[in-house]
Amino acid sequence: ISTAYDCQGVFEKSYFHSEEIVVYPNPTNGKFSVIVGGRDVEAEVIIRDIRGASITNSIADLQSDRQIDFDLESLPIGVYFIEVVSQTVMQTSKIIKYE
Repeated sequence: ISTAYDCQGVFEKSYFHSEEIVVYPNPTNGKFSVIVGGRDVEAEVIIRDIRGASITNSIADLQSDRQIDFDLESLPIGVYFIEVVSQTVMQTSKIIKYE
């Protein structure tokens, strides 16, 4: 939105409709998978701990099954977050790791 007068400024707002991700099994004892919706051929995947500190950061190639496998077995029990970002995906999901 803008006006003919520069002193009134400009207001811009954008809308991003993200494809979905599915995380399973959740809760997990360590191994879990993420299915990424859409048609992107790769996605950035970041796993964070409860404080928001990055544990892993990688680029995943998305094959025809759109599934990415992970293993948290070496990490302590607790809550983690997986963030998936690509051209059509911007989603974060909570993962609970138990014994």
